[in-house]
Amino acid sequence: MDAPVIEVHDLHAGYGNGLILQRVNARFMPGRITCVVGGSGCGKSTLLRSIIGLLPPRQGHVRVLGEDPYAVDEDARARLLARVGFLFQNGALLNSLTVAENLAIPLRAHTRLPADVCAQIIAQKLALVGLAGTERLLPGELSGGMKKRVGLARALILDPPVVLCDEPSAGLDPVTAAQLDDLLVRARRLLGTTMIVVTHELPSIHTIADDVVMLADGGVRFAGPLADATASDDRHLRAFFGRESAPLGDPPPTLYDALRVDARGAA
Repeated sequence: MDAPVIEVHDLHAGYGNGLILQRVNARFMPGRITCVVGGSGCGKSTLLRSIIGLLPPRQGHVRVLGEDPYAVDEDARARLLARVGFLFQNGALLNSLTVAENLAIPLRAHTRLPADVCAQIIAQKLALVGLAGTERLLPGELSGGMKKRVGLARALILDPPVVLCDEPSAGLDPVTAAQLDDLLVRARRLLGTTMIVVTHELPSIHTIADDVVMLADGGVRFAGPLADATASDDRHLRAFFGRESAPLGDPPPTLYDALRVDARGAA
């Protein structure tokens, strides 16, 4: 059996005095797209931050490509995380740089390739995401969907074995979101990239996911294939995939209700 690309064991993580994640265990297998899902505030982005070395665990550990990013020195951590691509929710492009200059940042930081070779790699990655010939454009000249695709090209620029995506479809219209989903699947197929995608978009999940990890109540509620998640009787999974509203219970009495009761009593 293949070893996991990323493994999270007994992870406790949070901010300040608060814990967001407790006892989180998850394994992300090579060549698969895993969607991390759950309600707002359940810790999806916190999990990504812990994986990429931005949020040290309070307890437990993370292993990325067989190494613990928190157990090595800064140089070793930089080399390790250079093998992890990241697609930010807003694209995170530098507005003062052209598309080509934005894509060149990881190449200049982590390689010594000559300029002509870097230009070829940039052109190849832009073609992969359907943006051939956009090298000289500035981010301000791009649509929201184009910015996301440039962000994906930059995440793939070093051919990393694993790419993490934080809400890639957020803010996109349905057609553009579907195009981005197709690009993620194509990149996985052509490059063999393992992907972890944080998303709450059901159409995207059904299009791209091999596996699902659901977070709820600070921990992992489910981890396994998408087909098992959609067939589960678990109430969290049924509510999520069935778009069911959780029961809200009776509303608290209002001041108006109290006054109405008092008025009836006085009568």
